[in-house]
Amino acid sequence: MFSALRVDGNVGQSHPVVAPNGPFFDTITYSKGASLLRMISNTLGASVMQQGLQQYLKDHQYANANHEDYFRALTT
Repeated sequence: MFSALRVDGNVGQSHPVVAPNGPFFDTITYSKGASLLRMISNTLGASVMQQGLQQYLKDHQYANANHEDYFRALTT
C-alpha cells in the first residue's frame, strides 16, 4: 500500500484505477488495485468477498466484464 501511495503521490504520474481513456498497465494501477482489493476484503470479510468473486467469475465466464460488474457481484 505504501509503495502505491508513494508512486501515486508524484505530480503528473497519478491516475485513477479506472480511467475513462482506457486501461493503464503500470505500477500505480497494480499497486492501487491490490490495495483496493485488500481494503474491500477487510471491509466485507474474506468469505463475502470470495462469494462475490465466485459469482462474478460464474456470471462472466464467457463474456467481457468491467469494474461495475465486479462491484455488483460483491454487493449481491
